[in-house]
Amino acid sequence: VNAEQALTQHIHLWLAYGTVFTYAGSKVISLSTVNGCDSIVTKVLNVYPVYNYTILQNVCESDLPYTWNGEVFTETGSSSVSLLSIDGCDSTLTMMLTVSDLPRVLLQSSADTLCKGECATLQVVSMGPSSGEIVSYLWDNGETQSSIVVSPNYSDNYMVTVSNADGCAVVLDKEIMVLNGSYYNL
Repeated sequence: VNAEQALTQHIHLWLAYGTVFTYAGSKVISLSTVNGCDSIVTKVLNVYPVYNYTILQNVCESDLPYTWNGEVFTETGSSSVSLLSIDGCDSTLTMMLTVSDLPRVLLQSSADTLCKGECATLQVVSMGPSSGEIVSYLWDNGETQSSIVVSPNYSDNYMVTVSNADGCAVVLDKEIMVLNGSYYNL
């Protein structure tokens, strides 16, 4: 007779017909029935692992609300779910969510309205420490510094993507109007 018993790794001793198992394996047990017949039982003990996994998930404020396993997150937090492994053992999956701040910045201009031939400076300005460390600026014209000088011939919109060290980004835009004035000699 073969009998199989699955236990989790947390059980260190298992008793089978008066035989103590202290590790996975098999033991042969000889028994006598009430009628005096001999029986041999082979007991096999399989020890399967319990899985406990933690997922570290980082998102930006702009990714909220964030849904995991049917639970909706609106801030940093964690959630666990108990599952059965392929071997039928209880296992736990935990997700730890960290929400990172978006860069707190604004786009300022030295002038919002220009005449043809005039220049304006566009400058990204930090609004405080919650912005995180700003690591990159990417303007729609390919420039990569915190400010640019523009001299448009016609009204135009300028955009910059600002990213912080957490990988969160915001896109800012500013319209610069160009007046098409007529010149008269008086």
